[in-house]
Amino acid sequence: FGALSRDDAEKLLKTSAKGSGDFLLRDSERRLGHFSLSIRADPETIRHFRIEFDDDDKRFVIGKRSFATIDELIEHYQR
Repeated sequence: FGALSRDDAEKLLKTSAKGSGDFLLRDSERRLGHFSLSIRADPETIRHFRIEFDDDDKRFVIGKRSFATIDELIEHYQR
């Protein structure tokens, strides 16, 4: 979704998401080149996760896990 604020991501997921587990990927508001993953956890709860790009390893990092591509990260969590 590109440059979408946290508040706008929450509004969009609360009004347009079909159910729990729907998500959107957006540019980080604070760190250029990084991302945020916003997920609808239930009808009233939206959770946000920071995805950082490790320049040394050339991998995307979320929590303690890392992935070669954003697509791999999304596929992992969709399962």
